[in-house]
Amino acid sequence: LGVAQDDAEAVRWYRAAAEQGFADAQHALGSIYANGLGVAQDDAEAARWYRAAAEQGNPVAQRNLDRIIGAMDNEEQFADWQRLGPAKFMRSNPSLLIIDGEIQPGDGPIVQQALILNDVTTIILDSPGGVLADSLDIAEAVRDAEIDTFVPNGARCASACVYIFLGGVRRYAEGELAVHQLRARLEETTAAVDVDQVLQGSLEFIFRIMQLGAPSWLIDRIRSSPVLVDLSENERLELSIGVESIPVEEASAALALSRDDAGAYERVLE
Repeated sequence: LGVAQDDAEAVRWYRAAAEQGFADAQHALGSIYANGLGVAQDDAEAARWYRAAAEQGNPVAQRNLDRIIGAMDNEEQFADWQRLGPAKFMRSNPSLLIIDGEIQPGDGPIVQQALILNDVTTIILDSPGGVLADSLDIAEAVRDAEIDTFVPNGARCASACVYIFLGGVRRYAEGELAVHQLRARLEETTAAVDVDQVLQGSLEFIFRIMQLGAPSWLIDRIRSSPVLVDLSENERLELSIGVESIPVEEASAALALSRDDAGAYERVLE
């Protein structure tokens, strides 16, 4: 009861600030309605507040507005799907979360919230990657929540997506994994303090992926590959753990269905 009252109070404060024209509050209120936090889930109301924030130059609000409008345009066809940032899930089976979008700044908290709200047990990956910091935050949240990760046959998990894959307590890469170097370039820095910051960031990155279980050979591959390099089937299997516990057929069918590929869905279930 206390939590519900706190949520309602937070909504009142956000609404008051949003109506005064504060873009951050408008964006937050849009997210509240998009996710049904303390209010009834309402895509139209979410779009209204996302649009208000976007008109004031908030790029994340614009991106969320585009996503929610796209979802509303396809509501009849995809009534069972809800998108949260780069992820989406089936309302009829919220334990499966699909990450198939590019991971943008601010997506880390959005996906973490989705994990909590939907009691996710398996994450299905088919993403080109994206922002490193948010991807690592998602990976660590996946590990802390003891969630499984799966890359189905025909899917591709590239760049920072691979770190989310590593976060799985049990994981299986049936599809493709691809890695490359960090984007930071020492030659573009001009001050010694900038070089130190880049080096410190690289060390922190290596420590964090080691904590996720990245083997030394994978770290070497990441450090030595200036362009995306596909891992071999044997390498993907070496990174896979507890394969027998992954709901391969169910997760593959969910990804196929999310792509609106009825033929693929039928083939998976044959």
